[in-house]
Amino acid sequence: MVSFKKKIYINYYIMNIYSCIDLINIEKIFVLYYSIYLNSSNFFDYNFYLLVDDNPKDIKIPSFLKGRIKIKQFIISDEWDELLMEFNKHFYKKCKWCKNDMNFARFFIFDVFPELERVIYLDWDMIVQADLIELKEYYDKENTIIAKTKENYKISSMIFNTKVNFHSMRVFMGEAFKELGYNSGFYIISKNKFESNYLYNHINNLIEVQKEQQLFKFGTQVIMNLLTYEEHEFIDYKWNTNQKDETVKIIHWCGKNKPWLTDDEIWYKYYNKFIKLK
Repeated sequence: MVSFKKKIYINYYIMNIYSCIDLINIEKIFVLYYSIYLNSSNFFDYNFYLLVDDNPKDIKIPSFLKGRIKIKQFIISDEWDELLMEFNKHFYKKCKWCKNDMNFARFFIFDVFPELERVIYLDWDMIVQADLIELKEYYDKENTIIAKTKENYKISSMIFNTKVNFHSMRVFMGEAFKELGYNSGFYIISKNKFESNYLYNHINNLIEVQKEQQLFKFGTQVIMNLLTYEEHEFIDYKWNTNQKDETVKIIHWCGKNKPWLTDDEIWYKYYNKFIKLK
């Protein structure tokens, strides 16, 4: 039987940006959002959505974000909490610094904010140096948008502990399986990719594979890379890179060496401006 997928044309006039953070680090998110503000031609093009680990009632919203941000606490159900505990038990063995439940919260943005249909995700350890309106053509598409790695890392080096036979992976996962992996600190995604039952089964299957084969070396990075492989579209690496120069769109300090720990000049330039604003 032949199935036909109805083409849906989407036009978003406001770009929705979201992040997840524990309250103790919320200032880092505000610095990130301030970098967007300083580099945008029209800040009213953006709305912001933030998931936090505790009651947000005492958060003082910076003046530039007032009327533009919604903040809600991430409260996980018992069913998902059990899955998360099982996931944490078997993943992150080679990257314990990545292990944070708020990393997992990213998958619930559409549950917590059901009015959203499409969003841009940004990690907390980033600075935006470009006007995000440059992403408008990608935001108006249906498929998941992610940035290449500068070195065009294969997915094997991004998420797998051991070498992977890509022929076998294509047989198992389909011909659409791509060899290039990506860092999940930035993506543009639609609601259907985080559908609850689909996502639950996807993560549960990954746990079972990990129990038997110890195949994966990361956590949510694995979930994202294998969740979107059928339809994601790559854009320039400069939208998510640890390269630090003025041509880069988004600088990402992924890994242990966070910019506030290393007195990074670029990050502190925005931080100091934000402090003066306060």
